Amino acid sequence: MKNRLFEFKELTKIKTKLEATSNKYCLTFLDLIYNLIINEKILINFKDTAWEFYLFLKENPNFSININEAGIFNNFFITNNLIENNNYCEYTKYIDFNRLEFYIKPKYSIFGIDSLVNFFNFLKDFLDLKKKIKSKLEKSNNLSNFNNFIRSSDFNELYYILDNSIDVKGYIKDTATSKLKEIRNEIKNLNNIIPLKLKEFIEENQKYLTSKDITIRNNRYVILLNNQYINLMEGIIQDYSSTHKTAFFEPNFIIPYNNRLTLLNSLEQEEIQKILITVYDYITKNLNNLNKVVKIISVLSFLENYYKLSPFFTKCNTKCNNESNKSIEIEIKS
Repeated sequence: MKNRLFEFKELTKIKTKLEATSNKYCLTFLDLIYNLIINEKILINFKDTAWEFYLFLKENPNFSININEAGIFNNFFITNNLIENNNYCEYTKYIDFNRLEFYIKPKYSIFGIDSLVNFFNFLKDFLDLKKKIKSKLEKSNNLSNFNNFIRSSDFNELYYILDNSIDVKGYIKDTATSKLKEIRNEIKNLNNIIPLKLKEFIEENQKYLTSKDITIRNNRYVILLNNQYINLMEGIIQDYSSTHKTAFFEPNFIIPYNNRLTLLNSLEQEEIQKILITVYDYITKNLNNLNKVVKIISVLSFLENYYKLSPFFTKCNTKCNNESNKSIEIEIKS
C-alpha cells in the first residue's frame, strides 16, 4: 500500500508539471491518461508513439503547436489487468474516445469575434503543422493515422475566407466584402463632416451653450445647450445633465446627417452578420474533418509537452548479455 501511495504521489507530480507546460486544449487528454493509470489500466502503443514524436522534436527543435480548442484522437490502446478464477489475465481494447469528443456546435452564437479569432489561430497553426510534419511522419507506423489525415485535409479555402474577413485582433476587415468597404467609407466621411458642421454652429452660438464640446447621446452627435435657451433653438433634446442645467441638443440641420449615420451603422452590422454566416457555412461544411483535426492537434500537443518533461523523469531498462553478468548493455530512451 505504501508503494502504491508513493506511485500516486509521483504520478501526481508528473501531472502537475505537465499541466504547467500544457496548453488548455490538450489537458483533456492528460486527464484521460492520468485516470487510466490511476485505475490500473496500462497504456500500450503510447510509449512507441511518444518515442517517435520525441525523435521528430529532436530534428525540429522549433516545432510548436498553439491552438485554442481541445479534443482527443483515437490512437492509443489500454490493457485491463484482471484476476479471474485466481488466474491473471489481460485483454486489450481501444480507449473509448467517443464520450470525450470535442464538437464545433452548429450555432451562429458561437461565432462571436473572440471565437472566430481562436478558430482562425487554430486553423493557421494546423496548416503550419501540416507543412512541418507531413513528410516526417510518412515512415512512421505508429503515427500513420496522423499523417494520413493530415495529408488528406485541406482547409485553404476556409483559411482564405477567414484571413480576408478578420484580423488577429478580431476586427472585421473592410475588405471582407465590397459592400462593407463602401458602408465604412461613408461612415468615416460622415464622422468627419458632422463635427465640422457642429463646430461652425458652436462658434456662431457660443453664448447659448454651456461648453464648446461635441458629444454623443443615443448614438447621435449633440451639443451642450444651456437649458434656459432651449426655446431659442430649433432641434431635438436627446437628454439632460444630472443637474438639468444642460440639454444635450441636436440642431435641426444636423438631424439628416445623424439619421444617415444611424442607418449606415445598422447596415454595417447587418453586413457583418452576413459575413459571419458565410464563415459559419464554410465551417459547418467541414465539421467532421475539423473535429478530427482538433483531436490530432490535441494528441500532438500532449506529446510535445510530455517530452518537455524528459529531463525530469527518465527511465532506463537493463538487459544482461550473458549469464555471467560480466557485461551489461543499457539502452536509455527519452
